[in-house]
Amino acid sequence: MPKVNRLMTLYTLVITSISFLIFTNVEAAEPFGAYLGEFNGVPAYSNCNFSCTTCNNYCHSYNYIDGVYIGRKWQCVEYVRRYYLLRYGLDLASRYSGDARTWYDHAIIMGLNRYHNGGSTAPQVGDILVSNYGNSFHVAIVRSVSNNQVCTIQQNFSNTRTDVNRCLRLTILNGHYTLYGFKKFIVKGWLRSQSLVTVTNPLLQ
Repeated sequence: MPKVNRLMTLYTLVITSISFLIFTNVEAAEPFGAYLGEFNGVPAYSNCNFSCTTCNNYCHSYNYIDGVYIGRKWQCVEYVRRYYLLRYGLDLASRYSGDARTWYDHAIIMGLNRYHNGGSTAPQVGDILVSNYGNSFHVAIVRSVSNNQVCTIQQNFSNTRTDVNRCLRLTILNGHYTLYGFKKFIVKGWLRSQSLVTVTNPLLQ
């Protein structure tokens, strides 16, 4: 085999190997509406954003529960609203209809207190984490808290099963709590209901 051909063959093998390593480590989104898991009986579904190949008009439909507007399927905001309605009986959408980008600044309208990341109030289960990467914002529900990490459930982040238990590093220094973000997303802070009471909802039975 001529030397040039051998070099081309070697080059092709190297590029193929690199591509395999890269693409096999990229999370592939589940189909739109696929069940990803749940927390406290509230299921999360795939929005199949960007990489979805089976998405259709249902991607732009809206979710209602007993006539109560929840949000667009299956956005991050839709999950947080649905969780708060089913778990706490709080209809957040009726109080404020803005997207995730505006939640932190309009928390009081929804009856939520806000606590900035790095402050003296620790995150707790049921809090709403607000994060952003540039102009892209994301909200998630805290499902567990330890002395070194906070785990969350959400929709429309990776749209894989990792969305139902994505954990973030937590540091505590001099009574201040700092959460490190979702990949490139920086945690701005967390929101908490001013009157958080768990309800027994028949839809969760």
